[in-house]
Amino acid sequence: MTPVDCRSYDDLIEAIRARIDELGCPLQSIDDMLGVSTGLLAKAIGPSRTKVLGTVSLFRILEVLGLRVELSEHLDRDAAIEEMGVHYRERVEHFRRPGIIRRPISADVRRRVIADMARRGSEVALAITTPSQRRAWARKAGLASGVARRPIKRKPRPVPLHKYMQNIDFSELKQPD
Repeated sequence: MTPVDCRSYDDLIEAIRARIDELGCPLQSIDDMLGVSTGLLAKAIGPSRTKVLGTVSLFRILEVLGLRVELSEHLDRDAAIEEMGVHYRERVEHFRRPGIIRRPISADVRRRVIADMARRGSEVALAITTPSQRRAWARKAGLASGVARRPIKRKPRPVPLHKYMQNIDFSELKQPD
């Protein structure tokens, strides 16, 4: 097969279709070699194209067909800049990718940031919930963790004496001599 200049997805699909015709291999056997469901390739390269090939599937198909992608420069730098027109901006390393951290974060910094986020989240949770809601959450968390509930050890409460003194008749008691 001669090299093909593909400038779009449609051109790439046409090149794949031409290679399959050249090999004379049925689409179902290619599906079997790929290990995909029967008819996937027909849906991807057929006339209706109800499926679009992703990068993984595309490169697996190319490998099965004995093809590869080769990139080549078709314009020099100045011509490429001219073709981009108003959309071209000089790359500035400082503004390379905003939001992307260029240095790895140390474990200590990561731990402190997560602890701070957790503290702030707990402060908000305390502010917007009632004590009964928090008790219910703690009870559910204890049950979910699989920890057996132990009975709560409480000090015995003293029994009020007046309850026992009602039934005692003090007139029958003798005083010591």
